[in-house]
Amino acid sequence: MAAVCGMLLTSCDGFKDNPMPAGSVITISDFEDVNVQLNDKGFWSGEAIGEGVDGDWGEVTYACKATTGLLTINVNYSVMDMGGYSYDWWGGIAVSNRTGKELTSMDDQYNNIVGSGVNGSNNFGVIYGSGSTIDVNVEGGAAIKYIYVANSAYTMQNVLVGDGYSPKFANAGDHITLIIKATRADGTTAQKEVSLAEYTTALSYITGWQQVDLSEFGSNVTKLTFDYDAHNSGVPLYACIDDIAVSAK
Repeated sequence: MAAVCGMLLTSCDGFKDNPMPAGSVITISDFEDVNVQLNDKGFWSGEAIGEGVDGDWGEVTYACKATTGLLTINVNYSVMDMGGYSYDWWGGIAVSNRTGKELTSMDDQYNNIVGSGVNGSNNFGVIYGSGSTIDVNVEGGAAIKYIYVANSAYTMQNVLVGDGYSPKFANAGDHITLIIKATRADGTTAQKEVSLAEYTTALSYITGWQQVDLSEFGSNVTKLTFDYDAHNSGVPLYACIDDIAVSAK
């Protein structure tokens, strides 16, 4: 279940020097309490339930949602029948409990390089593609204190080895950056960039779960949007997230 971390002037997980406003409670959205069923391969990335929208290619897309703590994650799941075969794809934020750390098949797009959630937990989120969103289910918004970010197995396969779409990171300027954008209740926005991997004079990348402070976004965040910036359009746009701390009165 999503953990409730503190009340009043108590803070947690490295935020003792950045206390909450009086009367606030921090809820950790840890993906353990999601209201959807992961499949037998260990992931959920949407499903053909409800009313779908017909697309230009003959596909049908379903706007799917899952909740964790005070947050709702959004994913678009598309399916298309062609010549007796069914094809599906997705974009947005999936849920995974897969323990693999490498990419050997397309099911491994739901792997991170740690092999678990934060502190060995089971579930975590997988962000695929720019424009992925999380809604904050608090009237008037809430403060997002922090989020944990890890690299996906798919992205790191490209960074370290390369593939037919993009060579490995070996030149100055090679990079992939996760851009976290906050939309506030008053319509204003703010954003923060997180370097997933980059090559300057040598390669550097996030090797585990990294806590990212988002308290600068303020106390009235209603939505988070995740975008990517990469030097090459062939770089796989994946990142993994977990333990999102939401502070609300």
